[in-house]
Amino acid sequence: MINGTDYVKYIKNKSIPFYSHSNNKKDDSITFHSASYNKSNWNSIITDDWHYMMHNSNDLPDQGWKIHISANLEDAQEVLIKVSELLITTKVSFKFIPDFLTLELSYSKNADRIEAGKFITIYPKNDTEFCELLDPLKRITDQFKEGPYILNDRPWKQSNVYYRYGGFRAMTAIKDGRTIYVIRTPDGDFIEDKRVPYFSKPDFVNEPIYIQENNTYPNPETFAKLDSLNIKEALHFSNAGGVYVGKYKGHDVVIKEGRPFIGIDQKQCDGFTRIKAEYKTLMKLKYVAGVVDPIGYEKIWKHNYLIEEKIPGETLGEYMAVNFPFPNNSDVTLYKHNALQIIHKLVNLVKEIHQKGFAIVDFQPENIMIDTDKRHGTINVRLIDFESAGPLNNRYNPNLVTQDYTSFQSKTFKDADWYTLNRIARSIFLPVESTMFYSPELEKRQNKNIKFKFGKDVVDYLTQVQNLCAKHTTIYRQPAFYDGYVETPQESINSNNLAQNIAALEKGITQNINYDLKGLIYGDIKQYNDSLSWYAINYGTMGTIMALQRNNSNILRTSAFRNWLNKVEERIDSITKQDSSFNVGLFDGLGGIALILYELGHKDMAEELIHRCNSTHNALNISMYSGLTGLGLVNLVLYLSTNKNNYMRVAKQIADTIISRYHSGEFDNQEEYEGRLGLIKGWAGPVIFLWKLGTLINDLHYRSEAIIILDKIVATGIINTEQGSALSDKSKGMVRILPYLDTGFAGLSLVLMDINLDAPNIIRKKYSNIWETIQKDVGSFCTYQCCLFSGTAGLAMYSNTVKLNFNKTNSFDIYLQALNNFMLSTNRKNMLVPGQFGVKCSMDYETGAAGVLIALLNIENQINWLPLLANNPLNIFNSKPTTQLKVMK
Repeated sequence: MINGTDYVKYIKNKSIPFYSHSNNKKDDSITFHSASYNKSNWNSIITDDWHYMMHNSNDLPDQGWKIHISANLEDAQEVLIKVSELLITTKVSFKFIPDFLTLELSYSKNADRIEAGKFITIYPKNDTEFCELLDPLKRITDQFKEGPYILNDRPWKQSNVYYRYGGFRAMTAIKDGRTIYVIRTPDGDFIEDKRVPYFSKPDFVNEPIYIQENNTYPNPETFAKLDSLNIKEALHFSNAGGVYVGKYKGHDVVIKEGRPFIGIDQKQCDGFTRIKAEYKTLMKLKYVAGVVDPIGYEKIWKHNYLIEEKIPGETLGEYMAVNFPFPNNSDVTLYKHNALQIIHKLVNLVKEIHQKGFAIVDFQPENIMIDTDKRHGTINVRLIDFESAGPLNNRYNPNLVTQDYTSFQSKTFKDADWYTLNRIARSIFLPVESTMFYSPELEKRQNKNIKFKFGKDVVDYLTQVQNLCAKHTTIYRQPAFYDGYVETPQESINSNNLAQNIAALEKGITQNINYDLKGLIYGDIKQYNDSLSWYAINYGTMGTIMALQRNNSNILRTSAFRNWLNKVEERIDSITKQDSSFNVGLFDGLGGIALILYELGHKDMAEELIHRCNSTHNALNISMYSGLTGLGLVNLVLYLSTNKNNYMRVAKQIADTIISRYHSGEFDNQEEYEGRLGLIKGWAGPVIFLWKLGTLINDLHYRSEAIIILDKIVATGIINTEQGSALSDKSKGMVRILPYLDTGFAGLSLVLMDINLDAPNIIRKKYSNIWETIQKDVGSFCTYQCCLFSGTAGLAMYSNTVKLNFNKTNSFDIYLQALNNFMLSTNRKNMLVPGQFGVKCSMDYETGAAGVLIALLNIENQINWLPLLANNPLNIFNSKPTTQLKVMK
């Protein structure tokens, strides 16, 4: 899973405003290298994440015991040299993290806990070789500093050498609708290769006798003091350690754990060091009423534990998620009253803490506790998490993970606190993603939206707070990771300017196309996931090309583009011939890529690529995004274009598979995930696919199965609110209401409106409450992002569909206006879109400009936003009934 930490590698190219690889040698990380080797005997492959060293003579098994070497950042290169000398001599294949920056990021607080610490991975050919390597590796690593403890491995004799049983090659399967890694049992069956943060081995495997007889473990008495903490439950985990609820010396407490050599911050301090420092800071702030009270400090085994009072209430982030009046017709009085109290108390807290000589530093909504006294109408505000706190004039090193509340140009801790206070105050009334710069003009456009929702008095109050903060810091700032000019676009987005807005978005894309790039465009960093990701609809080229194609862009007719496309066709052909494990999805893989190639006239190659997709469809999830539904739609539209029966046959096979898996309990048994009931990654996608197939060929069975699944979605997720029906989500351990196109009510509503065009009596009678809510088009005042799937652009497009279906809308113009919270420009004439985390921009379909462009094209000209062939008879989400085939089923 990618998080904010992963984006650090892609922000350092200051010559462009987009996420990309660095083009500056000074920005390059220190590259790790192995001991010398004979290149004729070793196959060396380097990716963004790993440097593989595979010996030509090795015929490795699919699974077995593998060894991991943990290393301290300070001597990692030396460890690699010594370890690789042994492995090269003994002809044992291995891989290692390729550079210092990637290793440092993998050790950071918010990196993947399961993978953290695995600097070198070793692949023994058999159990004998596995056992023979352990002691020599221990003797080597004992010469160096201790590295991070690897959570899901077992250490060999308490050293930096670890081991676990698992897959050597990635083998996957579908379990309850999710893709899992698997290993094979002796009987030939597949079971899950569990990736959990503790040592686990399959039941059919025993540790070799040598391991059982020779490994050593810490004395159990070492952990006895843990009993005094009476840990009841875990609140949170990170690489730095866990956060728990417990009972300590009669107090209800929160316990923060610090792990050594891991959870590294910008100063390369680990979790252990920060917990120790936090305890000392809290003791000095003990009499500040708004700061959490420290109760105790314990060191147990290699870890330390800060024991604090358990503060009642919820974080400010949780408070905003539950209480912010997102619906456009909701009453704002209570939220406005409480929000102004919260800001006032935060201002006073910052002043009081600064008077004590300290700055907060990690100052963000998740570290602010809110306790509401409804009886007296008061709010209690307390601060937690002082890991990063320090003296006011300490030099400030920002953290990307909290980018919304970070200024990369702050020089001191004090400066950073005042900047963050202003950002928090504004976000309480306008919770949107920060963009890569902040200017008076952007503020003016955002203030227009705040005034519309909360009134001029709130804008005036926020201006007072900003003026106070401006005495201590600089409010308006240029991008930290782009040296060029940035401002707001000359034309704001509104219904009268759509043609100009579309032209400006196209310019923002075409002016930044780079034919020297493998992927032509600068999308989200997930376009670097693998060789095919460069070209996928979601983050790669083809989604952007689709948007340009639907806008009839001249650039697609140039010889430069045609030459590029011909080379890419050859590259895609080669990739999918060499590796059969490629993604085949509509949005994330070959299915969508092939359809855009078909639309561009490369029909023979496109059909060959679809044939490769169809041979692997049994191992897919059910979604439109990456699974069966998407591939089913691909085959349907190709059947309609070519009239080749094999496409209809595959579409029916896929439909039958979805139906079988639903009735076998996949819906009921699968774990909660965000969007499980939604259109793009969940079960609403199969509903529209089955309905369209059934209507197209006049088959009542498929239509009936669509309604059965739709009934299940409604029964499981639809809840009643003050504004009407809403689609709930429980994936985060709490009930949330999601409005979005991909995961929420908008996507499900599109499905209902589409089915209604074919069968109005079903929808209006069966789902009358939901239908009434759709007509109201309550909408949302703002969204955190502006993108197509989970942001404002998708909701604006949805609201326009409501308008086309009911000849009225309450939210359409509000959504268009809300897009101006985000839009940027490098010359006032073009329009750029912030990507994930807002540090830089994106040109892609899912997170960036192509998605906003396709949304506005749909609004202006009813252009199909799905990556299916343009003007196909399925008529999905274009406010027209399905065109029924003359031939019967």
